[in-house]
Amino acid sequence: MNIDQEELYQIIHGNKMYDYEETNIPFIITKLISINKASNRQLSLIIRSDYIVDETYWLIKYFRNRDIEPAYILSTKSVQVEYEQILGIKIITVGELSDIDTSNSVLCYINRESDRQIFTQEDYREADYGFVFRGRGKLQFARGMGVRNYAYILKNEEQYYAVLDQLKDEESKKTFIEVIRSLVENDVYRYHEYTSEVKYFDDSIYKPLYENETWINCGSATGDTILHYLSLGRGYKKIYAVETSMNLIEHLNTLFESLPHGRERIEILDQPFEGKDSKHNIDTIFDNEQITLLNMDIEGAEMLVLEGACKKIRKDLPVLAIAAYHKPSDLLEIPKFIASISKEYHFYFRKYRGWAPDVINEYIYYAVPTNRLTEVADNDRV
Repeated sequence: MNIDQEELYQIIHGNKMYDYEETNIPFIITKLISINKASNRQLSLIIRSDYIVDETYWLIKYFRNRDIEPAYILSTKSVQVEYEQILGIKIITVGELSDIDTSNSVLCYINRESDRQIFTQEDYREADYGFVFRGRGKLQFARGMGVRNYAYILKNEEQYYAVLDQLKDEESKKTFIEVIRSLVENDVYRYHEYTSEVKYFDDSIYKPLYENETWINCGSATGDTILHYLSLGRGYKKIYAVETSMNLIEHLNTLFESLPHGRERIEILDQPFEGKDSKHNIDTIFDNEQITLLNMDIEGAEMLVLEGACKKIRKDLPVLAIAAYHKPSDLLEIPKFIASISKEYHFYFRKYRGWAPDVINEYIYYAVPTNRLTEVADNDRV
């Protein structure tokens, strides 16, 4: 491993995580165990999770961060057969509790079959056993995106090191590492965060074409991204504003009519692009037009639209600026897929301000063909 990969490894395998006001049941359990330990009474912790969900991993991380190692995960026979263990913790069934002295055990349950009114032939009532204390394991604050990413990272760890190595400058690598850290440690993002004005239009990464730029803006919303572009003094040949909300389309029509040359060179497309098996994809619609810039922030449909744009990407080599925060898989699949289309692309990664300080979003991949690299980016690449 190189230095950057080692740093990422330590983050993934560390148990550090941030919590806020601690009034929740996991906190109560932690203090109960530690206070008894100080009095020479050892209480073991059993976590019940009849369904292995993202929170199963998250709660294990929470307890380990507080120097408490769960003894078992209490679950169903089917889960036991599928997993055997979670993060090195053995899975047992309720039937096996008879062999354990639960009078010295604490139960933290995440979910149970009875929660969903599903029963099997085996009696799953852990209430029949004499636990010292039992309670529902739910953190006071757990970033949903962080929980999903943590579980996904653990299952696909090696691919994250590959993506990190694929990024072309130190700023990208440090940004990538910090995004991962903030997600898996349940923390705020603490590295460089750029203003939304330059999101998708970073001159330190790629060269603008001005009057020769033909840009597809996927997810135009209020038109804010187009206004940022124009405010930077960039000219353009054509802008395609893709938006499907009728209210927003009406707003965009009014907005563009107020812009110099807006109605002449900005066209609204009111249907979402589809994938490779549809005729309503980028490859088909823009078959006879060269595209030089393509950006997307379309609520998780980025990969679908990219799959329907392979021919244009391979032929035209547009600059690609793609949001990667809607799904855990986006961080891996977006650069991997683009690289599979053309070897001409170089990858950069940046984080921009989101709509609220505590939200982890607005991180963007840039895929830049060699002929569009700026001098700074080109020097970094060598």
